[in-house]
Amino acid sequence: MDQTQFTLEYIISVGTALFSAYIMQRGSPDAPAFIKFLLIPMLVAYITLKIVNTLFPRLNDIGRTLQNYVDNRVLGRINNTNYLEIFPPVLLVFVMTLTVLFLYS
Repeated sequence: MDQTQFTLEYIISVGTALFSAYIMQRGSPDAPAFIKFLLIPMLVAYITLKIVNTLFPRLNDIGRTLQNYVDNRVLGRINNTNYLEIFPPVLLVFVMTLTVLFLYS
């Protein structure tokens, strides 16, 4: 079974689809929900994906490079603070505190 890859092109097309649904809701609130929230956003996402693939064929490579850079910076900073060593006990105490507060309130 193949795993879905969330690429930069995919994120852009889903973002434009959600924006088109928002615009449709604001512009014509009486339109059928099937058209507003399914048909138009799917069409917009497909057209956006085709346009982005045609105009920017290396956009996914740029997105992967940016993702690797951000991952490296974030994980490097977490490693430098040794936060991973103290996080599990702090999380456990936090969850236990919330449990006690909700049980006895």
